[in-house]
This record gives sequence, C-alpha cells and structure tokens, in this order.
Amino acid sequence: MWKRISHLAYRNEIYLYTIVDAESEKQYAYEIKKYCTEVKFYSRRSILSSLLACIRLPYPAVSRWNSQLTEDLRIDFRKINPDWVIVDFPQMIGALPENILRSQRLVLNQHNIEFLSLRSLGNGLGGWKRKIYELISKQMEHYESSIYQKIKISLFTFVSSSDKRYFENRFGKHNTFLVPVGAEIRECKIKANCHNLIFVAKMSYPANEEGAIWLVNDIMPQILEKVPDAHLYLVGKEPRETLIKVCKDKKYVEITGTVDNLKPYYEKCNLAVVPIMTGGGVNVKLLEALGQDKLVVTTSKGIEGTDFKNNIHLKVADNPNDFACDCIDILLNPTSNENMQRRQRARDIMINKYSWDGICNSFENKLKQLTNSYDD
Repeated sequence: MWKRISHLAYRNEIYLYTIVDAESEKQYAYEIKKYCTEVKFYSRRSILSSLLACIRLPYPAVSRWNSQLTEDLRIDFRKINPDWVIVDFPQMIGALPENILRSQRLVLNQHNIEFLSLRSLGNGLGGWKRKIYELISKQMEHYESSIYQKIKISLFTFVSSSDKRYFENRFGKHNTFLVPVGAEIRECKIKANCHNLIFVAKMSYPANEEGAIWLVNDIMPQILEKVPDAHLYLVGKEPRETLIKVCKDKKYVEITGTVDNLKPYYEKCNLAVVPIMTGGGVNVKLLEALGQDKLVVTTSKGIEGTDFKNNIHLKVADNPNDFACDCIDILLNPTSNENMQRRQRARDIMINKYSWDGICNSFENKLKQLTNSYDD
C-alpha cells in the first residue's frame, strides 16, 4: 500500500484516511505527509463495541469502522471531488458514507479473498479458536457477497492471479485487474561459511507464528545434526508469549522483535525460509526475500499466487524432513550450480514482474483509462 501511495503521489494528490492499531503508529505521520496532501488517523472501535456489533457482521470489519472517519469522508468527498476513492480491503467498505457508495468512483484493492484466508487460518488451529475462525469466515463470506451485489464498484484489484480467477468465477465480476505485490530488488553476495537462516514476518499473525514454531521444533533440530553452527533469526514485530516460550534456552534461535532496518539481518544470512502452511494471498515475505537476492526454501502455500516453481526458482517442501534437507543443502552448498541457477532465474522473474515501478505504472495507467471512460 505504501509503495502504491508513494508512486501515485508523483502525479496525483493523495488524501489518506487510515485506521491505526495503536497511538504509537502516528509517529509515522511526518514521513507519510511527504507524499500525501492530507493524512487523517483514526482508532479502531473498542473491543466491547466491536463485539456487540459483530453478532451478525464480521469482527475484522466492524472493529475498523469509525463514525468520525465516516463523517469526515462524507464531508471531504463533497469538497475534494476526487477522481477515485481507493479502498484497501473489503472490510473498509462498511466505513464509507452513502455519497461515496453511490458515486461509482470506487476502486477496491481486494488483495485476496478474505473469507478464504480466514477459513485457511482456522484450519491451522484447533478447539474453540478454529470454531471462531469458521464463524467469522462465514460472516465475512456473507458480508462480501452482499457488498458485491449491492454496491457499484468500478474496479477490483488482486495481488494473485489465482484469487482473481476465483473471484471472477465465484461472484461473476470481471471488472478485475492484477496488481501484484512487489519488492525492492538488490544484489547481495553469498557469504562464505555462513550457516544462518532468516524468517521475516509479523510474528503475531497466526500463520506466521505457526510457521516459526514449526521451524524451531521440527526443522532446526534436523538441520543442527548436519550443520551444528546453524543459526535461525526470527525477525518481525509482536512475537507472542507462545513463540517466546518455544524458543527459550535455544541458543540457535534469535527473536529480534521489531527492527529499524531488515537489510543487516538479510546480509547475515545466505538462506531465507518462508514456512507458511495456512492463510491466503501472496506472501509478501517470499517476494521480499527473493528481492534481497536470497536462496529460498518455502512451502506450497508460500508460493501460492506467484510464478515461482519448485526446483526452478527455489525449493518447496511441505514436510519437515524434506524442508530440513533442502535447508541443509543450501547452507552447505550455497554456490553449487543448481543453487546459483535457481537464484538467477528467481531474480529474473523479480525484475521482470515484481519490480515496484512496473507494477505501480500499470495500476496508474489503468486508473487513467477508467477516468477517461467515465469522463466520456
């Protein structure tokens, strides 16, 4: 989202209205205002208020609806008269006032199929948590279906071609456009005698926490048998107590929490791992790792919605033994012909398809086409 905003800002005025999870996030206002004509922050609804409202509506949506946000949008839409109102995620449609909903100037950056993502996350859990996710997934499916039937949305964008196809078949909407997730692309030298692995993710997200625990409990012990000095960096904000306890007293794991700059951590490692088994959409962490010029081991879920293929661009394994073996091979032989060829082929795809300039130019050109069509 940040890359799209900063790119569009070169030739457009951007008015940004955003929900924040904590007051501390407002510290980024100065940086954001370099690109936006105006920025307004809003807090989530209280947990109690959200729970009362989610008897029939999905919690991930109602918890982000703020009455002041809705009122500001109603007034500002009339004053600004924007070409487009670009909304990220269907959850936020419910926060829009009637004059925007009737305007036919809506672009919904769908990202992925939200209710399927929630269902997938629930499948990776057990007990009461799984039942809650199943309920929320059903609510989200009903909520999304209602939106697409009742509201005129001019364009739906997706980050993966598979989600785009599913959406078209499921809801019969074909005014869709692919806007892949991109990544910064840089060159990085392979370090000699380096046996470090890195997994970068928001660690409080259930699919990421699940993958991190799988790495620590099932993968790393096998790696250490062959590579005794192997070291795993778990880099990302909000590691929860469950993960911290799993890693306690394990000297081969370092949990960093939030870091100011990912680059130094990527530079310490020859191998990036993306052990994702649930969730939906394109994994930004996969593209980021490949953009950092890293050799990658991931899962079938990790490459979902991308053009990357097992053995051609990276290694894919879904059981602990195979995942560990692939990691061992790369850690001990990072410059083998096979690994170097995979690395180069992955880099070629990153440059040709997942560079931010190309992605953002394509999106902006699509918006211009739509603007010209409704002006006519």
